[in-house]
Amino acid sequence: MKLPIIICEGRDINIFSSLEDACSYIEPIDVKKGEYTAYDSDGYLLNITIIEKQRTYFCFWKFNTLSVNIEEAKGENRSEELIEKLIAFLSAAGEKEFDKNARLPELVSYTEVFLSRKIRAKRNNGD
Repeated sequence: MKLPIIICEGRDINIFSSLEDACSYIEPIDVKKGEYTAYDSDGYLLNITIIEKQRTYFCFWKFNTLSVNIEEAKGENRSEELIEKLIAFLSAAGEKEFDKNARLPELVSYTEVFLSRKIRAKRNNGD
């Protein structure tokens, strides 16, 4: 699995530099509903599953929590599918300054930069 991890929810896309960040972003209830598709940066589809973990508080109180796990799917490369999703996302967001004929690594990098600019703009506007 090659980082970053690309998470697609409908036409929305998020990119995470670590597996831990991607797993903590996704909520187990949404995994149950099948709302997400995940890819590594090479375009390989990733499995998103829910695992149950036992937690202990105050050394005696134990309970189970649900966590999200992402792992390789051992399948075919889906680069073309991911390219289509990245182009659709950028186009829907009004981004016009990207090469629609770019290869996957360039589109992933461009989308990362676009998303970081979008986050910075929200912070600067107080959102």
